[in-house]
This record gives sequence, C-alpha cells and structure tokens, in this order.
Amino acid sequence: MTVTALTAKQRKALEFLWFKYGNGGNAHSMANHRFFQLHVAGDHDAAAMHEPQITSECRLAFDRILKNDYSELSEFQNNVLKAYAAGVL
Repeated sequence: MTVTALTAKQRKALEFLWFKYGNGGNAHSMANHRFFQLHVAGDHDAAAMHEPQITSECRLAFDRILKNDYSELSEFQNNVLKAYAAGVL
C-alpha cells in the first residue's frame, strides 16, 4: 500500500504503535522500528524500501491504521486519539 499523506489522528496512532513495534517494545525489530520511524517522519518512499523486512504483524497493524481501524490500540490510547481529534490535546 502506498501512503501519500497521513491524517493527524493516523500519525498519532502510528506513534503509539511505534512503541510496540519499535523503541524496544514487545514486538520490536530494527526493521519495524525504522518502518514506523520513516512513516511518522513523513518519508514514505524511504519506508517502502524497508517493507520486505518488517514482520507481518507490524504490517497488519500499520494497514489497520491506514484504514482508520484503531482496534489494536489500548482503550487509553483510543481515548487519547479521541481527545486529540476533538482538539482537546
């Protein structure tokens, strides 16, 4: 899937998932970490180079966010996203 632009809510959700698939989270790998890092930074072309190395679980979570499916996030994270979308944060 080619990404052209992320909404603010999607970007925030990816930041949350980054702490699972990167940043030493419980599903961390360097490829997953770099993939999220590049997408959050907005460098989607560079992120595509790393796609073959990411785990299928990471890719599925990423694709869900692009489809505005936030089911992977915890209740707390979903509440933060709702507040963010409402302009409270």
